[in-house]
Amino acid sequence: MTPERYDKLKFDLWMALNAVRHADWFTAQLFRLFSKADSINRRKFMHSFPDEYQVFMDWHGSPNERDFYGADLIARGEKERTDMQDPRT
Repeated sequence: MTPERYDKLKFDLWMALNAVRHADWFTAQLFRLFSKADSINRRKFMHSFPDEYQVFMDWHGSPNERDFYGADLIARGEKERTDMQDPRT
């Protein structure tokens, strides 16, 4: 996996789990499924989506989110989240 792909997946993970309640793109759904899956299904995910699963496991094993994501990614995610807010809410 390239560093660029890893960074993009980290951003997708942050958006899926922290920022956008209506995130419904495929990767967002996939990360949510990883968190709900039992050990048998996690192994299946690991074989089917190795890059996405690696990012999820790195996040899961990280001592805190700021160390995993980095301040720049969090700031970018907050801006995206603000831009995506539904003005009716």
